[in-house]
Amino acid sequence: MSYTVKKVLPAQVIYDAARADSPTESVTILGFDVIDTSVLAMTVEGSDGKMQQFPLWPTVRINSPYGKQMTGDQLLAALLKEDVLNEVKPLPPRQVFDSPPMQPVRVQKLSPWVIYGTTAVFILLGWSLVLSF
Repeated sequence: MSYTVKKVLPAQVIYDAARADSPTESVTILGFDVIDTSVLAMTVEGSDGKMQQFPLWPTVRINSPYGKQMTGDQLLAALLKEDVLNEVKPLPPRQVFDSPPMQPVRVQKLSPWVIYGTTAVFILLGWSLVLSF
C-alpha cells in the first residue's frame, strides 16, 4: 500500500537518532510505502531536486511540522490523523477469460511385451557400453 501527500511537506531526516553527531538532511516528503502495518520507505525530494526512496530504519527520526523526532510509523499515523495523505490503491488482479476447462488425462495401458522389449533393449545397450570400456 502506498500514500502520497496532498501538499508540500518539508521535513528534516536524522539518520541515527542515537548519535549526537548524526548527519541530517532536509527533504520534501512526497509519499510513503507501507507493507502490512509498517512503513518501509519514504519517497522524498532532496535539496538537489532529485527524487529518491529513503529507507526508514528503526534509528531514523523525522522532524516535520507534525512532530519532532518521529519514527516513520508515528509520522504516518499523525499525517493520516490530519488527513494530509492520499491512499494509492493497487490495481485489481487481472482476470483471464476464455480459459478452456481442463481436460482429464487419459492413461494408456501398455502391453507386457512392449514393456519387456523396451527393457531388453535398454539392458543390451547398457551392457554393450559396459563392455566397450
